[in-house]
Amino acid sequence: WVRLQGDVELFYRAEEEWRTPACDPTEQQTALLEKYNYDERAFARDLYSNWPAFFEYEGFIPHVGWTLGVCIAWIFYFALFGTPGSSSRLYFYMSTGWLASFILFPVLLGVRLTPPRGDDWAGILGVYAGMLIYMLRYGFIPVAYASVVGGTIGGIGFSGAAFLKLMMVRPGNPNLTTDPDTIARWAHWQGANWHSFLEQSYGFINGLGIAVVFAILAVKTKPVNDTPPVRRWTEAFSIIFVLLYLVYVNWRKAVGTWVEAGAVSEQMKMPLFDSIEMSAEAWFSMLFWIVAAGIAALIIRHQRRSVPLVPASALGRGQLLFIVFLWVVIWFNLQRAIPGFTGQRLLTEGTIIVNGILVTLIIVLAARERDSHRHVPHATAPLSMPFALVMALIVCAGAVLAESLVTRIVYGEQHAGHSTKMFRFGPDAEWRVNPLLKQGKHN
Repeated sequence: WVRLQGDVELFYRAEEEWRTPACDPTEQQTALLEKYNYDERAFARDLYSNWPAFFEYEGFIPHVGWTLGVCIAWIFYFALFGTPGSSSRLYFYMSTGWLASFILFPVLLGVRLTPPRGDDWAGILGVYAGMLIYMLRYGFIPVAYASVVGGTIGGIGFSGAAFLKLMMVRPGNPNLTTDPDTIARWAHWQGANWHSFLEQSYGFINGLGIAVVFAILAVKTKPVNDTPPVRRWTEAFSIIFVLLYLVYVNWRKAVGTWVEAGAVSEQMKMPLFDSIEMSAEAWFSMLFWIVAAGIAALIIRHQRRSVPLVPASALGRGQLLFIVFLWVVIWFNLQRAIPGFTGQRLLTEGTIIVNGILVTLIIVLAARERDSHRHVPHATAPLSMPFALVMALIVCAGAVLAESLVTRIVYGEQHAGHSTKMFRFGPDAEWRVNPLLKQGKHN
């Protein structure tokens, strides 16, 4: 059950096979042979295994026994005397699902889908399975139904956006034609930021998936009165957390980009006082939190006595928060891109700005102060989970099969380009031939 995440034999035989036409070691393989002086055991000790890394951490090894004992005792306790309380039961299902799925797929079965990155896809799959089981078991059918429908559309969008990108980069693809005139004519097209096109197309399809889910639930589920107790401090905290803290955590990363591009000095002295010098990130953080303190004061003041700037209705306040947060993120993204802005960024930034304008118009013009209840049922209509699950499997399998066949027809065995050629399975799988090392640099 313990498998090293690298092909030890491949490196062990590399020196002999180097002279044969069938073997073509990569530069990393050649460097590793020299680094470990062709010592298989030294190389193996520096490889990760398919078990989580903390199992190999020397400080954890002496505590494996009592840790497993506590976990087993915990399981027996809840099996005999009941499950955790309702407030933690969902997390219990999700965490158990993560552990079970991770141990099953990467650890026991050796299934690795995202080399050289980690395999937390298995854990996330387990989290979703645990959540789905919980929702079905305790009667939250609309939530489970929404997850299946939205997840199906999102899954199709993930492969569908990649398929659309492959079809878009077909004209003048230098991997499929040797005609210099054709290659030159389509060079600008081929040089576009197609990875950004892939990401934004996928995000757009995910948005459509959420819209479809709410459209279905809006006419099939009865209204729910879930008004929480009024706690003003929670509203203020939530707004400050989203509008200030989340923005700061992401925005400060732009300073490193500015410094790296040479647009901003790495160190700056305080005006009038040359003895005070701080990094660009420190100055940015200080100024940001001065502004944030002023905004936080206005938010707290509004909780006590209304500020005329803030709309009186809940709809107006929601629109204001959404639009401010949306355009702060858009502006931050543009600021980060400006120092290294090229023609390729026009596709990315232009699409983001246009989408922001469209979303702003929709939020402002389509929302109504009083929603119509003409199509809202008095009772929740039946939602067939078996039918949804079967259709999800059929649609996903059919979409992937159709996309694979069309891609094969268009490209044959040729690599389409615009991404790294990487194998996930087989003897040439990336995790075998270019493994992650304990002493190596990790992204």
